[in-house]
Amino acid sequence: MKMMEEKELREEISELKGLILDLSLNLSRKEDDEYIDIEEVCQLTGWKRNTVYQYHKNMNLPSYKFGGALRFKRSEITEWMNNKIVRADVKQKQAG
Repeated sequence: MKMMEEKELREEISELKGLILDLSLNLSRKEDDEYIDIEEVCQLTGWKRNTVYQYHKNMNLPSYKFGGALRFKRSEITEWMNNKIVRADVKQKQAG
């Protein structure tokens, strides 16, 4: 009987570990898709507010307006930055 209980406990623990992993993956995806304000963009990127506004206006930084307030998706900002860095690297290699 003791062996059966131990086996059942191990199976339940394994199942719980899987559920916890699924939950943590879903939470990290949710965080990536959350809307953030300009202050959070500044923290994420290290840019000043004026730089964010310039990139928004002149370089098509992805953004959304909610009742006049400018909002950004964390995942889109990260992707945009990565694309700009890759393009800059390509241009430097072509110039050099």
